[in-house]
Amino acid sequence: MKRRDLVIATGTTLAGCVESNSEGGGENATAGASAARSDESAAESREAETGNPWGAGAVVVAVEQDVDARSGFVELVREGLEYWERNAGTYAGYGIEYALRANADDPDVLVRLVDSIDECGDVGHEDDIAGCAPLVEDVAPDDVTVEIVDGYGDEPTLAVVKHEIGHTLGLDHDDEPKDVMSNDAADRIADYEEKREVLARYGEAIDRGNEGMEHWNDAIDEWEQEEFDGAAVRFEDARGRFDEQTDRLVEAVEAAERIDAAEAAAACDESRRVSELEVEMAASMREAAEEADAGDYDAADDCVEKANEARAEAEAYEFVEGDVVADALGLPDAD
Repeated sequence: MKRRDLVIATGTTLAGCVESNSEGGGENATAGASAARSDESAAESREAETGNPWGAGAVVVAVEQDVDARSGFVELVREGLEYWERNAGTYAGYGIEYALRANADDPDVLVRLVDSIDECGDVGHEDDIAGCAPLVEDVAPDDVTVEIVDGYGDEPTLAVVKHEIGHTLGLDHDDEPKDVMSNDAADRIADYEEKREVLARYGEAIDRGNEGMEHWNDAIDEWEQEEFDGAAVRFEDARGRFDEQTDRLVEAVEAAERIDAAEAAAACDESRRVSELEVEMAASMREAAEEADAGDYDAADDCVEKANEARAEAEAYEFVEGDVVADALGLPDAD
């Protein structure tokens, strides 16, 4: 969901722009108040406590980043672990304690941040996999690896961390809590359908804007060749598409405001301001081409100046990319 580049006109004279199927490093820290168990007691405790595949004592968790270091990832892992320290007794049937030691050499659980996951169990590469972890039901293996795909915002990344850690506690996609463990995003994400509506309107806006840019760039080509009659038609086509883009962005703002998604509404509204100025630019350049075609070059220059004033004002804002809006909505991606 990307915008194309807009070729901006000219001076002021006429001489001649997953849904995912499942839901680094840093300083050492402890999730909760737990102390790490020793290597010697770990193996014994895993066998000693019926119903708890991890046994007694704290489960040591390390963090590894296979991609460029992402600021705050360790804290997201910590938050996910603390969620299960509070809730494992209710949903997994036993309590759990974690010791988050990001750089531990021989942890019980290694959480890895990766670029992508090609396969996870029976989930193949044709699916957009955001995370992968083994389902631990009986005795926990000596080491468990949890993979989390980089590239999402903090909220969806945290959701993936909690989901995958839930698998290491024996919870599957049909288990409670649905807002964490379900494989259906509508269960995991509040106001999911409404948020998808916001993103859909935003995607339609970008599509209309990209069509407008194609007409605009064609118009610039004709303008520079002094084919003013054809340029006027192309500029009007661009204006129409930018106008449709603006309408979609207004709908996206209103839809975001209905669910109190303030950050997403603000992003959509900033893009709306840019879009309205693009409408002004295209309308002014259409008038410029019409005046030039009629031979009134002074009037045409005035219209070009208005277009460039709108351009300068537009540069004070940013047309936000779709993935930024998706992050603001807490959705995993903008596709």
